Amino acid sequence: MKTTEFRTGTLEAKAGETLHLVLKNGDLYIHTFTIYEHVVDATVGASGREDAEFCPFQSGYLHKCEIPGHESMTGTLTVI
Repeated sequence: MKTTEFRTGTLEAKAGETLHLVLKNGDLYIHTFTIYEHVVDATVGASGREDAEFCPFQSGYLHKCEIPGHESMTGTLTVI
């Protein structure tokens, strides 16, 4: 996360395998990494780092930042 965007907009994972994400925030304000389908909602503080894990089973998950004004921070998770 940097300059109000996800540096990796598209992510890939294998179906049924646990995905471990290392979320790094290079900005001076907080961001979230949210995927509603898997109840992933990590808040990453300014210049901070958080880890998140989940097991995806289908393709096409949308991840986004829930901070007001950061609506452009979106990406997709493709499951193969």
